[in-house]
Amino acid sequence: MTEPIVLVPKALRNSLGEEGAEALVSLLNQANSGGRKFMEEFVSERFERRLMDETGKLRLELKEETGKLWIAIAELRAEMHAGFAGIQEQFKEVYKEIAKLHEKIAEVHRSIASQTRWMVVVIIASVLPIYLGLAKLIFQ
Repeated sequence: MTEPIVLVPKALRNSLGEEGAEALVSLLNQANSGGRKFMEEFVSERFERRLMDETGKLRLELKEETGKLWIAIAELRAEMHAGFAGIQEQFKEVYKEIAKLHEKIAEVHRSIASQTRWMVVVIIASVLPIYLGLAKLIFQ
C-alpha cells in the first residue's frame, strides 16, 4: 500500500497557500487511491481470465490424457483376457494328460491286483498238495 502524500514542497505551498496545498494533497491522494483500485481490479480481472484460460487448458489436457489412459486400460484388459484364454487352454491340455495318467495308473493297479490273485492261487495250488500229503501221513 502506498503512503498518502503528506509533504508538499515549500515553493509550491507558498504559491498555493495552506488551503490550496491541503486541497492538492487531498486530490493527489484521491487520484492515487482511485488509480490503485482501478489497477487492482484490472490486474485481478486479468489474472482471473488467465486463470480460467489455463484451467480450461488443463481440463482439456486432463480429459485427453484420461481418454488415453482408458484406452490403454482397455487394451491391457484385452491382452490379459487373451493371455488367460491361452493359459486356460494349456490347463485343459494338462488336465487331459493328468486324466490319461490316472487311467494308466488305474490300469496298472488292476493289473497288479489280478497278478496278485494269480500268485496267491499258484502259491496255494503248489503248497496245498504238500500239506495234504503231510496231513495224510500224520493222521493215518
